[in-house]
Amino acid sequence: MADMEPKHLSFDEITELGETGLRKLLNKTPLVCLEVPMLASAQDPYDYAIDNLQVLFVGETLAPFTTKAVCRKRFEPPEAYADFEMCVSNVGEWAEWVVMIARAMRDCEYDFDFHGSCTELEEEIFDRDLRFPELADDYLANCLHGCFEDDPEFLESLYKRFPPLREGFWRSFFSHRLGYDLYVSEYAWFVPSNIDFDALLREHSGYSKPSLYSLKPASCFRHGKKIIVSNDTTMLYAPEDWLQGAISCARLLGHRENQTTGSYQLSEAGTVLAYTSGKFTFIVFCDDHFKVEAETGRELLKLSEAFSTKLRRIFGPLEARCNWGVLNDEAFEELCYDVVRRSGRFDNETIRKMGTSRSRDGGRDIQAMTLPRLGQAPKKWIIQCKFTQSEKSLGGSKVTVADVVEQFGADGFCVMTNSLIDATLYDKVEAITGKREIECQFWSRLELEPFLQENPDLFRKYFPDKGNIIVKGPK
Repeated sequence: MADMEPKHLSFDEITELGETGLRKLLNKTPLVCLEVPMLASAQDPYDYAIDNLQVLFVGETLAPFTTKAVCRKRFEPPEAYADFEMCVSNVGEWAEWVVMIARAMRDCEYDFDFHGSCTELEEEIFDRDLRFPELADDYLANCLHGCFEDDPEFLESLYKRFPPLREGFWRSFFSHRLGYDLYVSEYAWFVPSNIDFDALLREHSGYSKPSLYSLKPASCFRHGKKIIVSNDTTMLYAPEDWLQGAISCARLLGHRENQTTGSYQLSEAGTVLAYTSGKFTFIVFCDDHFKVEAETGRELLKLSEAFSTKLRRIFGPLEARCNWGVLNDEAFEELCYDVVRRSGRFDNETIRKMGTSRSRDGGRDIQAMTLPRLGQAPKKWIIQCKFTQSEKSLGGSKVTVADVVEQFGADGFCVMTNSLIDATLYDKVEAITGKREIECQFWSRLELEPFLQENPDLFRKYFPDKGNIIVKGPK
């Protein structure tokens, strides 16, 4: 049965087959993939919460009648699905329940209170050992970000029962499976300090490359009013507000952790930062705006000879630049596509290059979904690729942001260019994405060239001749 392909079943097919037809099918092919439709977009995160709750009910109801039950979310804009791959062991019970659920979710007349059953699950969710804890985490994450003007008593009752929710944290439903308490939020976790961090982050961080999640010891120092944390490959501003939120959550649970005494760890790419104090470690997921800017890095080079070796490795002038003139628009978009696939941030099965460089792509040269992470559902990113033969910086007038974000419902927006980026473009993108509370990233040649040096096969693919390197000495 290991090599058997599952039989895909939609609710329409299940309703048409009925219990009798479904039993006959399952007796021949017990391995099935149940396709449960989900919301692809919604105005209020609470709608996503209810959607995840309903999908959770489906999985938890059917799983007891199987020997295998795995859920994977699938995004095929404008549609989304939760695919339950199950090996059915109790054909009769599974068929009876799935037919009732299918008919109820398709609004057929049927003597089954589907919504009432989901409400019962919602009331019991914190007290149950769930088969699909990731769906419960997605439910609660969206629930906390939803609109509660019509039901403030519900939110207040959650706060009283679970104080960490006031800081946006909750005890992950994976805790029972992990064997320790894992508290999660959209931006940070906190866990006991004696666990295997690599194992936890490898499985649940939403990153696939060790350079993104594997923690190494880091040093810290204060620069002005900010704390800077660094390792041998990157340097960023400590997200003190986020760390304080996690520490406040620990205090609500009766722990007295001190942010002034502790040690930092940082992933190679600067995407995961950990702060250990006492019995707990606080893990924060850092986006690009926490990274120290190149100009600040060069200032630090002048200020401290003691850090010169480390700072030059991170911020020093490049000894070599790519000869971008050998590329054209189409080749540059293909290079960007390969960089996105290698970045380790995205689900490679969802990455799409939208036609050729001159096709009508609506301003989205590349579209991709992030990998899921505990406490955060996958996010849709739109990437615009801007190739230029000019030595001028890329300005704000050259990139369309607001219309693209609105049209395609983006949760993240990225600009990739072979030139430097002008302040007008930084200001434009950050203003629009900040107003809409979505993430943004920038890849100029200052980020692309080091990435290509770290991935020599990609470098050789797009710059195959030695003559395509422009060698420059230190400035």
